[in-house]
Amino acid sequence: MSRDRGKIIEIIRVFRLAAARGFVSGTEGNGSIRTEEGIYVTRSGVSKGLLEPEDVLLVGEDGKLIDGEGDPTSELPTHLEIYRVRPDVRAVFHAHPPYSTAYTLLEEKFPLREVAELLLVAGEVPVVPYALPSSRDLADKVSGYAGESDVLLLERHGVIGLGSSILDAYLKVEMTESVLKTMMIARQVGKTTPLPEEEVERILHMRRVLKKGKELP
Repeated sequence: MSRDRGKIIEIIRVFRLAAARGFVSGTEGNGSIRTEEGIYVTRSGVSKGLLEPEDVLLVGEDGKLIDGEGDPTSELPTHLEIYRVRPDVRAVFHAHPPYSTAYTLLEEKFPLREVAELLLVAGEVPVVPYALPSSRDLADKVSGYAGESDVLLLERHGVIGLGSSILDAYLKVEMTESVLKTMMIARQVGKTTPLPEEEVERILHMRRVLKKGKELP
């Protein structure tokens, strides 16, 4: 069958960028794009910084292989759950950026509410409790947190970005990584503090209005 080469190239370019930024190493990381013909998803067991077109497979909404050779990422159930609960999401990007992953290892961790720009772009960024990577448990836990936020930190397992495109999902992860790097620097000097509750609500309201395509009052 004829595949959408444009979508395949999008995935390859984003993961080469992610590898250059140190967001993935070895064979870790995975991504997907939802289209009318199915879901384009990275193949399991390959370096994401060295992806070739044959390393991007096409699967159905049920996860069954439509086109390509090999196995899709073992994290596919998590992608499918996100698409199920978020009809607006067209792409999913998962990686292990160092600052974002390090934050999930801290004893004290909480949803990110320190920086207005991140709240506006991604919503509150929660930490999804630990679940075995690639497990059904992980997919179920992620789906429970994916309703409002476009970025999910996974305890001991990196970060997931949700977006209108694979680049959009990646850029949200990149912003999260930058914010957490800044927070880690700040924590070397003192304690970081979240924005006041009323300001968080104002920003999240702005985000909801903008997502609906409406003008702010």
